[in-house]
Amino acid sequence: MIRSTIIKRLKENKFDICIIGGGASGFGCAIAAFEAGLKVCLIDKYDFGKMTSSRSTKLIHGGVRYLAQGRIKLVREALKERKFFLENFRNTKRQSFLLPCYSWKDVFKYRVGLGFYDILSGRYSLGPSRFISRKRAITLFPQVETKGLKGAIEYFDGQFDDARLLLDIAKSLDHCNVPVISYVEANGFVKSNGKIVGVHCFDSVNDQSFEISAAVVINATGVLTNEVLKLDDPNAKAKIYPSRGSHIVIERSHFKGDHALLVPETTDGRVLFAIPWQNKLIIGTTDQKTESIDLDPKPTKEEIDFIINNFNLYTKSNIDYIDILSVFSGLRPLAIPEEKKAAKDISRNHKISMSESGLVHLIGGKWTTFRQMGEDTISFVFKNKAFKEKQNKKLIFIQSNYEKPSTGAKPLNETSIYTWDDIRFAIEHEQCYTIEDVLARRTRVLFHDVILAKSIAKEVAKLLSKKRNKDDVWVQDSIQEFFEIASNYTTCHLKERL
Repeated sequence: MIRSTIIKRLKENKFDICIIGGGASGFGCAIAAFEAGLKVCLIDKYDFGKMTSSRSTKLIHGGVRYLAQGRIKLVREALKERKFFLENFRNTKRQSFLLPCYSWKDVFKYRVGLGFYDILSGRYSLGPSRFISRKRAITLFPQVETKGLKGAIEYFDGQFDDARLLLDIAKSLDHCNVPVISYVEANGFVKSNGKIVGVHCFDSVNDQSFEISAAVVINATGVLTNEVLKLDDPNAKAKIYPSRGSHIVIERSHFKGDHALLVPETTDGRVLFAIPWQNKLIIGTTDQKTESIDLDPKPTKEEIDFIINNFNLYTKSNIDYIDILSVFSGLRPLAIPEEKKAAKDISRNHKISMSESGLVHLIGGKWTTFRQMGEDTISFVFKNKAFKEKQNKKLIFIQSNYEKPSTGAKPLNETSIYTWDDIRFAIEHEQCYTIEDVLARRTRVLFHDVILAKSIAKEVAKLLSKKRNKDDVWVQDSIQEFFEIASNYTTCHLKERL
């Protein structure tokens, strides 16, 4: 992924499709376009996955709660894609979940519900669900709340590292000569007779402007959809509004075992997950409507209290703010419904539309179905544009190339899964331009432990400055910028410890 080469190709070629947005939606479209034989490129204003796509609950799942809401088509689609994830991508694995039951009525209800989940999985099943006795549940979940416990239902879903998977896809596309690049902003459109025929771009790394020529432009920018929409038509009505999903991260010692916990009924009628992930425990998520679209959204105190209180209802861990290592939020790009609904009740089905200028919009959806979203979008393009069907290709997802060497280096601290070799490898080989790129997405240190991330930021900045030929002023500015970003991963108690 040589930046100068990619920029040169973007300037000199005419593309069938230019995709704006380097998150799950954008890369889903890029895969589908490539496999349909189209000449495609992808740009992102920030780093790949900077926003929502790196801030998920790290689950590849059909959606147990969507099943309860009767969204059968979405669940079946996701269950099929879940299997594809596990078979084709590294940084994925099967994860066992336990759902504790405190009445025999609950045992029956959840057993039937998850049995239907099994049926919908069909040949894409990861294993049948089953009832586990009270004694066995306590053995597997030593810290589960035992008062009134009748047993638990075990079922299986998938888990992944969202940001790392995006990078693997980017590398796979690059390996197939598809130009994908970060830190290139779409700041306007080239039009002919009112129709979009290209994109005005700005490369913030090299401080240069240029144009990309493309027959079709796809807006796959998630929560920034309305912003790109306004570039095309300043009077256009908004298509999405954001819903904030927040999480907290704590040490695994607060909930031992390899199984994840599903809290079936929170105080607001949602479900809550507590999931072992990379030597930590992620607990979330919320679903809070918000008016603001922030690059680094921050959980509110009410959301953190909600997560802590609902987790403590089902466990004996009794966690509090002092136990939190990091917090993070993602903004879901929900399609504006025709009637007013609560955020948790709005469909996660994706929607595709086209403006009068020909700008195609992909809205909504979820990580698990990102490939299907891309295929549907490219099918929409074929239906609405004068493209001829081309020879289908198959994108080979890179599994072993670009792997970092294993040196047995010591971890960053006693609980971290990362070493300084990981940091250096990311800077040398994985197109990092900021401290955040290194510590939030190439490694997940910021998500694991915000105090550790801040403690090594200066050394990371120095390594980056050598790679990018930057001076001491850049180093100090970068550290300050990262500290401001890191403040959104902290609580008041964490700030007292920094």
